[in-house]
Amino acid sequence: MTRDSRPAGRNTGRDRGRSTSRPAAARRGSTRPEHRDASRGSSATGRLAAIRERTRRRPQSMKRMTILGVLLLFLAVIITPTLNSYLQQKHQINELGAQVTQKQKDVSTKETELKKWTNDPKFVKQQARDRLGFVSPGETLTVLVDENGKPVGTVDPSGKKVSTNPWYGQVWQSTLAANRGDKK
Repeated sequence: MTRDSRPAGRNTGRDRGRSTSRPAAARRGSTRPEHRDASRGSSATGRLAAIRERTRRRPQSMKRMTILGVLLLFLAVIITPTLNSYLQQKHQINELGAQVTQKQKDVSTKETELKKWTNDPKFVKQQARDRLGFVSPGETLTVLVDENGKPVGTVDPSGKKVSTNPWYGQVWQSTLAANRGDKK
């Protein structure tokens, strides 16, 4: 009796003691000619069998690649808005940091100016004289006028024109200029 002609349910001597759930034909090996030839060592048929084996696996690998592609696309759709939001917020943080730095410089400048106003009486007296037209008791205020009778303004060291009018005159002049729509 040959190996292939034995009944499927019968155990042989080498199968005794081993319990298996596979059918006898599957345990014995393949009965297909291409597998028998490949196992015998024929190189041409072995290559043919390898090609057939690869082509048999392709649908499964294509399925895996499709699933992987869909998964990557899903992740890209989820991550893109989050990344965009993160980058915008990072840009806003940088802009706000620059604004904070500028404001801190402004505050330090204002603090320096405040120290001048509170600690230096000569500075306060000079500002009252220049801006408001005040004079100390016993001093005489001299105002220079041009040929039309208008007061000649002086120029501040920073290059701005300083008015010689008293503060209430400056307020009135700015009110008139605002009504006319003038810009200085």
